[in-house]
Amino acid sequence: MKIPESLPAITGAYDQTCSANTRSKPLSILFVMRDSLPPARPDVKALFGTFLFRLGVSSDLVGPKAARFDAENSQWSAGTMTVTGNADGMVAGALKSLRDLQAIHRLKNNQDIIQVRDRTFSALSVWLLARLRRKPFVFWMSFPMVEGYEARADEVGRKRGLVVWFANHLRAKVARMAYYGFIARQADHLFVQSDAMLEWMHAKGIPRERMTAVPMGVDTETLERNPVDPADDQRLLGRRVVIYLGALGLARQPGFMLDVIAEVRKRYPDVLLVLAGDSDAADEQAWLRRRIEEMDLQQHVWLTGWLAQTRAMSLVKRAELGLSPIPRGPLYDVSSPTKALEYLALGVPCVGNDIPDQRYVLERSGAGLCVPMTVPAFAGAVETLLADRVYAQTMGARGPAFIAQERSYQKLALRVSEVYRSLVS
Repeated sequence: MKIPESLPAITGAYDQTCSANTRSKPLSILFVMRDSLPPARPDVKALFGTFLFRLGVSSDLVGPKAARFDAENSQWSAGTMTVTGNADGMVAGALKSLRDLQAIHRLKNNQDIIQVRDRTFSALSVWLLARLRRKPFVFWMSFPMVEGYEARADEVGRKRGLVVWFANHLRAKVARMAYYGFIARQADHLFVQSDAMLEWMHAKGIPRERMTAVPMGVDTETLERNPVDPADDQRLLGRRVVIYLGALGLARQPGFMLDVIAEVRKRYPDVLLVLAGDSDAADEQAWLRRRIEEMDLQQHVWLTGWLAQTRAMSLVKRAELGLSPIPRGPLYDVSSPTKALEYLALGVPCVGNDIPDQRYVLERSGAGLCVPMTVPAFAGAVETLLADRVYAQTMGARGPAFIAQERSYQKLALRVSEVYRSLVS
């Protein structure tokens, strides 16, 4: 991947800050996470594990054990990593606060900041601990968990009995009171996922000056160090490859992409949709595979299942374009999609819909087409890019420069580090 001219300036500013911070007092964060450990998400693995650590900010992670062990992410050199047990099930969820406190008690009390990520109930006890220790309390809001609980309660309904129905609705109601009524207001600082989420939280009464938007980014340094080669799988030969990278749970509406590719194949019978990912739930996995067969799309859809990151990136590099349909609504309108950024970083144009952060990325970069999430609109955009390879390649070529300028984790780390240092100054 050719490094754009804007990257040396960013790298220089980052290197200068790293050098300056080595001469100042290092910071340490006690980081209580909802995500499983070892960390796999790039906004933890890259941002905290690499770039903030170089800026003198270490992180002691506390969180549940990952169901799928990922050897690539098994090490954490930016601090300690304390696993609190399995994360599955409502009963396990009820014990998370106790497990978190037990894990924290085993750690040395030498952190400068105490931070919780997406742990609504654990945040209450961790907030109290932070106050007792006289440490700044920070909440990292990567997802609207309260709305997620409410959506889950509505989805399950009474299908699993009255007790489960009551427990789900009670959890959602208590979470709303705990988070919006107390934690978000008491936190010394709130990191949110996007500018849209920041404005959403401001409308709920949180001052803008106590929040910082940290959207998803890309580890451009790793891409520079380990260039991605296009996949040479036999199944891709002679095909017009369109790719989707990421989770395929039913909440993501994966059937939408099947409808799109069913329309596109009428004009491009050699099109192949690569679904590089899967759902975590067995019933959802079965539904998607059954749906592909029912639509007679076996020759036009390759569902890979979960892949190693390097393998997934090589498939993206081989594709002519990437898809990023994100259902509109309270759960995803405030999100910051990773897949669109990864397509752009690899020089692959993206067709995505108009959730705020994704619309900004596609329109600002000029490296993709932003359309409504309807089958005619998506199919039309895909066909536009397949019809003109030069146009598609020119569009994709704009992506790496935009990512380096606005969404590299080097640049995002500078912003986050400044906030941490202001909290302890």
